Amino acid sequence: MRVGSLFAGIGGFDLAARWMGWRTAWFSEIDPYASAVLAKHWPDVPNHGDICAMDFGAVEPVDILTGGFPCQDTSNSGSRTGLQGPRSGLWREFARAIRTLRPRYVVVENVAALAIRGLDEVLGDLAVCGYDAAWRVCQASEVGSPQERSRLFLAAWREWEPVYELDDFVRCEACDDWFCPRCACHAADCPCLTPGTVVEWPGLELADEPWGYVAYPNRERGFRWASPWEYAVHADPRREAVLAGGGGTGWAAGPPVCGVADGVPRRLDRLRGLGNAIVPHHAMTVYQWIAARESFLEAACVHPDD
Repeated sequence: MRVGSLFAGIGGFDLAARWMGWRTAWFSEIDPYASAVLAKHWPDVPNHGDICAMDFGAVEPVDILTGGFPCQDTSNSGSRTGLQGPRSGLWREFARAIRTLRPRYVVVENVAALAIRGLDEVLGDLAVCGYDAAWRVCQASEVGSPQERSRLFLAAWREWEPVYELDDFVRCEACDDWFCPRCACHAADCPCLTPGTVVEWPGLELADEPWGYVAYPNRERGFRWASPWEYAVHADPRREAVLAGGGGTGWAAGPPVCGVADGVPRRLDRLRGLGNAIVPHHAMTVYQWIAARESFLEAACVHPDD
């Protein structure tokens, strides 16, 4: 599998890809310290820098496109403006990459609050591009790490060719809805589209069930419950002991970096890099689900692109 890594940070997704035996084809990262970390551990992988300046038609095609886009505007501790904020609004650049590259899989990460501040738009953009999606809110402790760190992971897979491209529409300045320039009406009522291709996304509510929804805009209006990807993929007895309540402690906590940490080089850069990073074991659970799906399709003689 070839992986394209957007908002790469210090390479959490890419370390998991290496564990899978996959190859990271390229990065997109602008932070100088994080870029230096990537250059050290992946010296042969190009970093294309600013996602807003990337020409995705000119980069190497990939099978999987990953990225944890900025969470400053979706987080409960941030501006809470969701994808309308300047940082989290970079999701639209992520969507531009999906429309151009059309990878077989897309893996998205953000804070858990994305579920109530932007997940509806993320799912809508993916559906317009022809992707089904499922997601789960996970805690780092579920894979043995001694911390909570709740994050939302979303896996999307290419399911159909879109009837129309998002680029055919523009944003209405009055209501911020998609607007068709050909017939001067909103996307939900546009006669230029094949009937049944536009989904009216209902308001999302956090449910007791740990799993999210799968979007099937060409088959069902709205959502249906997703089938969970197999989560018991780490046979680490420490993790199993934690989940079973058997007194296990997961990974041992490392030495404290905060407080009195004189002599730690580039301490603030390291803390910021770790704070923005994912736990690679979480990415592994998604990647192993992708690998299992690929094996199933191969065994069933179904080509993923069919």
